[in-house]
Amino acid sequence: TGAIGVMATRRTLSSNNSQMLFARFADQVTIIPQACPGLVEQVERGELTTDKTRALVSQYVLPLVEQNADFIVLGCTHYPFLAALIQEIAGPAVSVIDSGFAIARELRSRLEKAEILTHRASPGSVQFWSSDYSGQARRIISHLWGEDIEVAMLPRRVLVL
Repeated sequence: TGAIGVMATRRTLSSNNSQMLFARFADQVTIIPQACPGLVEQVERGELTTDKTRALVSQYVLPLVEQNADFIVLGCTHYPFLAALIQEIAGPAVSVIDSGFAIARELRSRLEKAEILTHRASPGSVQFWSSDYSGQARRIISHLWGEDIEVAMLPRRVLVL
């Protein structure tokens, strides 16, 4: 049908970047933005499969299915933790897309343009960074990652690429 649902926070959907992206593709596809209040908080509490989370996901996904969305794009870094539930509720006719891979490609492109991308042959490492100085991020990320991890704090001022 050419319809794409976009699940994201209200703030993300109303951002200039989102609005420009939607406008760029408006003549090619129908974009159905769906704000999802409460989902970030459910993920951060580790409540990925509770009745409340299922009810919220149904509340946000079913309208997209009813509007014949062929794809549902996960427009928030928290939502991939709910991807299986979103797919279950959307059904097999809908493809759920994790936008994280596109974001990683865009980051690579920006690092290349800024000439700060490294080209090492050795394997990389996984590091977690957060702007949360309370220590809450470590608890949440450890829970979601499935093991105890360290979280480095982002500097208060970061380079914008």
